[in-house]
Amino acid sequence: MLTRVNDLTAARSMPGRYRHVLVPLDGSALAAAVLPTARALAGRLGIDTHVVSVAGSDDEVAALRAQVVAQFGTELDDAVSVVVDADPAAAIGRRRTEIEAVLCMSTHGHGRVVGAMIGSVARSLITSSPEPLVVLGPHADRPTSLIRTGAVYRRPADWPAPLSQSALVACVDGTPESEATVLLAATWAESLGLTLTVLTVAEDVPPPVQANARNWRRFGVDDPEAYVSRLVDGAGGGQGVAGVVIYDPIGVAPGVDDYSATESVALLALTTSARSGLERLRFGATAADIVRNAAVAALIIPTSS
Repeated sequence: MLTRVNDLTAARSMPGRYRHVLVPLDGSALAAAVLPTARALAGRLGIDTHVVSVAGSDDEVAALRAQVVAQFGTELDDAVSVVVDADPAAAIGRRRTEIEAVLCMSTHGHGRVVGAMIGSVARSLITSSPEPLVVLGPHADRPTSLIRTGAVYRRPADWPAPLSQSALVACVDGTPESEATVLLAATWAESLGLTLTVLTVAEDVPPPVQANARNWRRFGVDDPEAYVSRLVDGAGGGQGVAGVVIYDPIGVAPGVDDYSATESVALLALTTSARSGLERLRFGATAADIVRNAAVAALIIPTSS
C-alpha cells in the first residue's frame, strides 16, 4: 500500500488546478533557456505561459522588462510582470499565487532571480513551496550552444524537444515521504501524456555468507526489487506503471542521473520533505546533486511528513 499525502497537499499538487506556467527570468540567456520546457509544459497542460522578473529598484524596471520581453517574444503586458522587491523569492511566490500558476525555473542563471547552480533564490523557492514546481539544472535540456538571433536565444533544430521522451520517473528511497510522491507523480504523468516509472537506487552488494543475514548497503533499501514491485502494484502496475532498480557503486545521485541521460526520461519526480535518502535536510545535498547533474527537468513535489 502506498503512503498518501494529506488532502490539502494533494489538492495543491494536482496539475489540473493550474491556470498558467510561471517562469522567473532575470535577463540572462541561461535563465531564458528554461522557456522551451516551460512552453512544452504549458502545452501539455493546456494552459499558457507567463513571466515574472524582479528588479532591485524602480530605475531597473524598464531595462529589465525590455530584456525579458525580447527573450520571451511577446509584447503582452499581462504575460510579463516586472516587480520591484528586495526579496525575489517572496515576490515570485506571490505572483505564482496571484495567477494560480505552476512555477518552472532555471537553477543556473547569474542574475537576481536564479543564482549559480542551486542558487539562494531557487533554493528558497524549492524549500518553501507548498506546491509542485519544475526546475532545470545546468545540464537539463541545455544544448552546448544556443543559437542567437538578435536578443533571442534559440535551441538547435536537431536538439530533442522538452518532454518529448516517454516517462515520468518517480524517485523513491524507502521513506514514506518519497513514496507519497508516487500517486501524485502518476497524476502528473497522466496529465502530461507520459508513462510512470518508479525508480530506486541501491548499492550492489554480494549475497550474505550466512543464511538470513542482512545485506548491508551504504545506500538503498534491503530488498530493492521487492520494494519497487510493491510500489508499482500500489500505483496500478497493470496500467503501464514500470519499476526500475538501479545498482550503482557510487551513490543515489549518480545512479539517477545516469539513468535519466540514457533512458527515455522526460521528467524526474523528487520529494522535498523526506528525512533521509534523496532529501536529508529539506532540499538536501543528494537531491540538489540530482537536479544539478540531471539531463532532464525535475518535478519537485512537497509532501507532508
